[in-house]
Amino acid sequence: MMHKPLKKIFRISFIFFIGCLTVLSIIIPSQDIPSVVLASPPSAAIPAVALNVPPAVFIGDTFSFTVTFDNADPTDTGYGPFIDIVLPTNGADGAAGTDTADGIDFVSATYLGAPAITQELTFPAGPLGQPPCGPTQSQVPHPYAVDNTHTPLPVCGTPGDKLIVVQLPFGSFTPDQPQATITINATLSDWADVGTPLEVRARGGFQYGNDPLDNWCCDAVILSNPSPDSALWNPPGTVTPVLLTLTKSNDGPEGETA
Repeated sequence: MMHKPLKKIFRISFIFFIGCLTVLSIIIPSQDIPSVVLASPPSAAIPAVALNVPPAVFIGDTFSFTVTFDNADPTDTGYGPFIDIVLPTNGADGAAGTDTADGIDFVSATYLGAPAITQELTFPAGPLGQPPCGPTQSQVPHPYAVDNTHTPLPVCGTPGDKLIVVQLPFGSFTPDQPQATITINATLSDWADVGTPLEVRARGGFQYGNDPLDNWCCDAVILSNPSPDSALWNPPGTVTPVLLTLTKSNDGPEGETA
């Protein structure tokens, strides 16, 4: 049993302790717990490309077409611009790389008359149908576009056709920057099928995304068409092989009647 003097001391100490807490609660204001604000997704540059191909080309001829690159975003700059072009090198009868190709083949690329840096990749004969490609497609690894594990993104296409990747001569591309036009020089096979249209497809991209750092873990590559299936890159440019063209003129005197 606690003695009376000890009880009195304990009671006084307890009252003093409660009083101190009350005073401290008045002197020291409570601190609000800051709320957690989730960052909104960053805005992104928008790569855009436009194809301009001749509607008809003579069989066996060398010809040129253009691909124009632009940043369609009104405010954001993209870094590491490039263009992907898929050429129908197989043609109508190439039989997916197992027979003589009779389509369009790559020669060179230029920007303002100077050679452009290019990577030329041929879709292999196999294996076919590996994800994410279709059952009749093979794939090549993209030389610049990688995922967040630094693995090259696959591009799917018909075996024997070619992927041409053009690196633009700019570290970045701002929204107000003039469009950049790349000239592609190509040849049409001597064996091309007359009247059978051949489709050229293209897309654009920013290798480094929204900043100049190679931080693939956190700033993903930006593609105008993210599909790995190159057959879905729209709109295509269509070239029709022709053998000859006929023109008609009248050299007779004007104004005469029979």
